[in-house]
Amino acid sequence: MKKIIFFSYLFIAVVLSAEWTIVQTFQIPEGASGLAFDGTYLYCGIYGANGDEVYQIDPSDGTYQLQFSNVNIGDSFGMTFDGTNLWVTDHVTNPSVPATAYELDINSGAILSQFDLPAHYMSGIAYDNGDFWVTAYYDPDGEIYKVDNTGSIIQQLPAPDAQPWDLCLENDNLWMADYWGDALYKIDPSNGTLLETHPSEGVDPAGIVFDGQHLWYCDNGTGGSDNLYKVDLAGGGAPQINIDPTTIDYGIVTVGDVINGQFTISNIGVADLLVAFEDITGEGSEYIAWGAGTSYTIPPGGSVVCSIPYSPQEAGILDAIGTISSNDPLNNEAEITFLGTAVNSGPEIEINPTTINYGSVREGAVTGRFIEISNQGDEALEINEFEFDIPQYFVDDTVDLPIIIPTL
Repeated sequence: MKKIIFFSYLFIAVVLSAEWTIVQTFQIPEGASGLAFDGTYLYCGIYGANGDEVYQIDPSDGTYQLQFSNVNIGDSFGMTFDGTNLWVTDHVTNPSVPATAYELDINSGAILSQFDLPAHYMSGIAYDNGDFWVTAYYDPDGEIYKVDNTGSIIQQLPAPDAQPWDLCLENDNLWMADYWGDALYKIDPSNGTLLETHPSEGVDPAGIVFDGQHLWYCDNGTGGSDNLYKVDLAGGGAPQINIDPTTIDYGIVTVGDVINGQFTISNIGVADLLVAFEDITGEGSEYIAWGAGTSYTIPPGGSVVCSIPYSPQEAGILDAIGTISSNDPLNNEAEITFLGTAVNSGPEIEINPTTINYGSVREGAVTGRFIEISNQGDEALEINEFEFDIPQYFVDDTVDLPIIIPTL
């Protein structure tokens, strides 16, 4: 607790299903739209600002780099790989002009060929043995077409939702990412029958591709990046971490004492959860027995109670953050906040500032300055008297004695 004295002179779950298991999550460029796979790398285009850019993504760790840019491409709505080059869909502003499918050199981005699509507001594209599956998201709302490499319609199906954004083939199945539906749909391409529906983790899924083993999709992220998910379609489920509480407040602790704080790590997923204590940083963190390097394996439905001692060796504030890493694909790093105040034994006065410079003062005038008196101890501080060595100093008459300052 502090007093200001005026001196005068004359201061965070959803459990994942066993059939649809997200095994990794990465951050990719903001506005990612359309996904393709060339057998080694993933690729994404951009919808919106920087729509002329295409990025290469390493599926092993999610790192990405600019592959090329082409000023003739306004946006990449959908993307696919034909075994040699990339294809994207784009359309101009005029709604009377049909959308275009562009074949782009995978290294330079140069346009190698192009053809018109059945409508203006087209988005997704998936290569299929010389033909293409493409989608319309408006006028008509939610329509799927199979076209040849001239844009002639071979087959037409109603989409299971109104805003299809990207397509991919997975063996004999067609997958669709729906932008406004926030969902991924598995479709029988022979008749349009809906086989499966999975909600996206975030909003506005805009790209989807199958790499021969895993399904990948991207949706809108935060902080200037989007999210890329790797999905095991026949997985055994994933772990999911839950920590309670995520803030531990030790309150007021006397220097030299030891106080324990507790939190529980639970696995509310369906696979073993692996957790490890990483670094702890922040003010007073050196007095937290965090145990960096400690690790646990927590089975589904299991939990671990963690007891974390705090033993301050000097008065001061505790405001620290400990980091926990895990194999939860959607939350692989969690933070625990530690708060508290360390005080000395008994009452302990602290004055700030300890020197006051009044500067030049006119003779006969009165001027004043404030000082702050705080109690850094664990017992109440009582101030009974102020003494000065010359009579020109005095305490403002609004100050009543004694002053009782509780502990912090």
